Amino acid sequence: AKVVVPLTDDAAYAVREYDDYDKRTQGLFSSVNDGIFTSLKTLDSVPPTSPKVVVVFADGDENASSTKIQSIFEHAVKNNVSIYCVGFGYAKDEELQGLSLYTGGKYYRAYSKSDLKAIFLDIYNS
Repeated sequence: AKVVVPLTDDAAYAVREYDDYDKRTQGLFSSVNDGIFTSLKTLDSVPPTSPKVVVVFADGDENASSTKIQSIFEHAVKNNVSIYCVGFGYAKDEELQGLSLYTGGKYYRAYSKSDLKAIFLDIYNS
């Protein structure tokens, strides 16, 4: 897993960087745990007084990570990071639900694109 867009408060920059990213490099495997852990490590540089949140969109089908779920739990709790998970598709949501519950976040199930606006709003207001 790698960071495609570094932490920023410049929305236009974030959109440009994401749009410029070559998405064709994606494969058939899902390194969900590695991606979450990389996100957590990125937040290590954020001051402890700032709120820290990771939002995960996944089907929960973890099949390629070297990071164990326990490492994610421990790092998130130790660094006061809430993880909000949005499951979609044929989600295997048990681990996503557990991550959200254990870290003080919340789990959502998105059945369609139209569900996302309410989900984003709820996360923003949390």
